[in-house]
Amino acid sequence: MDRPANNQIAIDQSKKRKTKLDSQSKIFKGRGNLVTLLSKTTVNKVIDAILLCMRKIIRTELADKQFSIQVDSTQDIGAEDQALFLRYVVNSEIKERLFSVLKVNDSSGKESFDGAANMRGESNGLRAHIQKENPKSVYVWCYAHTLNLCICDTCSNIAAINLSGLLNRLSTFFSESYKRMDIWKKKQEQEKALKWKFKGDDNLYATVISALDYVIMTCGTFDSKTSSEAISLRDKLCEFQIILTAHLFLNIFSTVGLTSTYLQSSNLNLLSAWEMVEKTIKHISTINFEDIFNEAEQFSEQMNNSLEDLKLSENVIVECELPQPRIRSKNELPMNCVEMKLHLM
Repeated sequence: MDRPANNQIAIDQSKKRKTKLDSQSKIFKGRGNLVTLLSKTTVNKVIDAILLCMRKIIRTELADKQFSIQVDSTQDIGAEDQALFLRYVVNSEIKERLFSVLKVNDSSGKESFDGAANMRGESNGLRAHIQKENPKSVYVWCYAHTLNLCICDTCSNIAAINLSGLLNRLSTFFSESYKRMDIWKKKQEQEKALKWKFKGDDNLYATVISALDYVIMTCGTFDSKTSSEAISLRDKLCEFQIILTAHLFLNIFSTVGLTSTYLQSSNLNLLSAWEMVEKTIKHISTINFEDIFNEAEQFSEQMNNSLEDLKLSENVIVECELPQPRIRSKNELPMNCVEMKLHLM
């Protein structure tokens, strides 16, 4: 008899026992000795068993071969960074194995591999600490990571921060509530960040606006906080500044995204990689902001036409131009008041 069948028999017998005890009006704390195999003790034992199996595989594959350590941080539900990997080669195949899960208390080079500054710092970076232990260790740049860092630098301006923050808020708004997600699914079954919201005839921009407006107009279904957030997201999506920034990054990502993905592939060809990098640099240097501005204007006009066919609020209008900047004026005292003040002094 296999193990899953044995487990099911134990659970069934436990249920019968608990039913019998309940009929005798006996009170027990917790599950009343009901076997569910879901207690933290059982789960921890399963995790420990998986850990032993993983490390046994690592020992078998690694033997006396050389290996490198890779520490990568990923936040769990408790917002704690943790993860330790071993990287090595077996029969010309690269292996990356999870070795341990650790709580990261220090993000400096002494404990963390995360962040370019932590990696390359000559005094306190991870490279410096490793080279103190082994002066012959070699520090190798990851050019895919370098490219991603360049993109991150371009996203440090206010317009890019507003766009990325808006996309994150949209994702959270619909995903954190099954009621809102249900509305989204009724409007559209699939969604994909920038491309599907701002690009092509099948973009989801009008769908997102419609879903948000439905949340706003459905009185009594959602609380005031949810409705307020929906109003903020809808109005923000209608801003021309957001639309223009989105089209700018779509133009950049159309080439950079492919290059970044290829640089991180396992079967990378150095010549092809070099050609893709050169092509990416050339593409970025030829980006014409006026063309992107015109594309954004046309998109706004098309979306306004699309929204007219939907039964939305009358104040849902997509902006087609940038707002005029406001300059704060200083309040100046009239000359007679200035003269009076000088006279009193």
